[in-house]
Amino acid sequence: MAKLGALILAGLLLAGLAGLAGCGGGNAQTHVEARGTTLGKELMDLKEARDKGVISDQEYQTLREKLLRD
Repeated sequence: MAKLGALILAGLLLAGLAGLAGCGGGNAQTHVEARGTTLGKELMDLKEARDKGVISDQEYQTLREKLLRD
């Protein structure tokens, strides 16, 4: 009886491992992009650059949309 229990346990372990082997394998790719600043800070810096004339209104709008999109 103990052999049957051990056999069932071993089968369950192998089935579980086989199921986990497919997780994250193959061509699975992840992309993580870390920001050094918050989105709010980047938007404030962008507005400040526009207000000081460092960038044009058009550049401001383009960069702002890009920040909000990403």
